[in-house]
Amino acid sequence: MLVEMFTGQSPFEFGGDLKGTFKEICLIGMGKRTFNIPLELKKPGMESASSFVKGVMCPMSDRLGKEDDMDILRHEYFDSLNVEDMRAKRISPPYIPHVTHPADSRHFINKFQLIDDECQPYEGDNEWFRDF
Repeated sequence: MLVEMFTGQSPFEFGGDLKGTFKEICLIGMGKRTFNIPLELKKPGMESASSFVKGVMCPMSDRLGKEDDMDILRHEYFDSLNVEDMRAKRISPPYIPHVTHPADSRHFINKFQLIDDECQPYEGDNEWFRDF
């Protein structure tokens, strides 16, 4: 997701082929394929973002957080984030987009035209996400 936020596109572009995406992720996780850091993350000032992406887009044996998931939040990319304030919901987002309906995607570059009937609101169990 971080790559997509900085580049505007998915690091895995297979024309909507989810099997192709899953295969590529698995090959990287098994160490059989290397993830190439996009040029946007090689620019000056992007060192911590690039380091974080390298830490998660690598073989599972080397992956950031494999021993302790808190290693992810301790990475230099998150140095400016006060985790306790985030957990206590004391941090206000810098921008809150106005969303008119569940499928409102006008704040994103839209390569695909969605039909409202295709987007069903999530009605599952949100309990697992409660403390986030």
